Amino acid sequence: MPELEISICTGDPQTELMPILEHFQDETRTSLNLHYLGWGRAWTEFLQMTLYGRGPVISEAGTTWMNSLAGRNSLREFSREEVRRIGGAGAFPRSIWESCIDPATKNVVAIPWIVDTYLVYYRADLLEKAGVNEATAFSTLDNFRKTLETLQAKGIAPLALPTDVTLSTTHNIASWIWGMGGDFVSKEGNTLTTNSPEARAGIVSFYDLIRFVAPKFHGLDDDGCERAFLQGETAILIRNPALLHRLKNRNTQPIFRQHIKTAVHPGVPLIGGSNLVIWQYTPPTLEFKSVDLIRYLTDLDAQIAYFEKSGNLPARLDAIQRISLDPEYAPAFQTLLSGRDMPYVRLWGLIEDKLSHTFTNIWRTILAAPQPDIKKIVEDALAPVEERLNITLSQ
Repeated sequence: MPELEISICTGDPQTELMPILEHFQDETRTSLNLHYLGWGRAWTEFLQMTLYGRGPVISEAGTTWMNSLAGRNSLREFSREEVRRIGGAGAFPRSIWESCIDPATKNVVAIPWIVDTYLVYYRADLLEKAGVNEATAFSTLDNFRKTLETLQAKGIAPLALPTDVTLSTTHNIASWIWGMGGDFVSKEGNTLTTNSPEARAGIVSFYDLIRFVAPKFHGLDDDGCERAFLQGETAILIRNPALLHRLKNRNTQPIFRQHIKTAVHPGVPLIGGSNLVIWQYTPPTLEFKSVDLIRYLTDLDAQIAYFEKSGNLPARLDAIQRISLDPEYAPAFQTLLSGRDMPYVRLWGLIEDKLSHTFTNIWRTILAAPQPDIKKIVEDALAPVEERLNITLSQ
């Protein structure tokens, strides 16, 4: 019986994904070995896999990493017939499908699997207590800040924001950079533009949110912020739609029904997600099974089933349309219409990795200072990284 090893970065593959794969295993007489990487170490693992030519045959990879992986000639291409069997470009959102195309060869090297974005979660009871109008509280970045100021003035802890090591810092900063008219890189992809006045203003404005995070919530990761919010200790949280799924289906349901609501992320929200790839080193004897498994996982029924298990939004348009009938997911789908994705440029994986580490170090410096000069801290941390990355991008 052939065995396919798969690496997954999202959720709990054994409880959320494995039950969906049982039918595939039985029908194709294939043994599946799921390996959880997690987003924190996936990029490093991928670099090792491409260097030594061994590891899982199928992996979940972030949409923004695709150009870097394709540029290393590390991904197996999908034939036209394989793409047709899976549904083709028309089955998926255009922006996500574009991440699956190798810019050098124009061939398909991945298939979309999950779409992700960010929502504002808020305690309606606390906003009402502070006299904040829900309809406009998060409609713009300025209104978002005014809402935080009003909550704080009323003695309510406004915000739980992750300041520990997390990729969500980079993703959240994107909304502020884009919302203020900035960007990460030039259109040609050969120059970092995070030092433009617009981008800098967005970055500084984001870090200035620390004034609305109570000291006892400093240094929390994503899970710590979520716990503080669900316990009613803070009024606002920024998180992806998977939390909405947990709130609807677990023991937090009474709290969710009474108090917790969601809104579209202010600024220009990020649309991200993940694709499924087959590695170039995959033995020819496993290629057909690998393609067949990806076809199975991106089929309408499997996409809906995985969403119901995990809360991760499916990448297939017909699956998205079916879920959008649920009014509680309306803000998530409004976000998909108003947001944008990270730039698909050469070396974006490297850029995102370096910026993510720098953004984390900025938090550490801010939290260690009694009265932080946020503008200076941001400038001192980013300037040398931008200089080094620009040299690399120009080569």
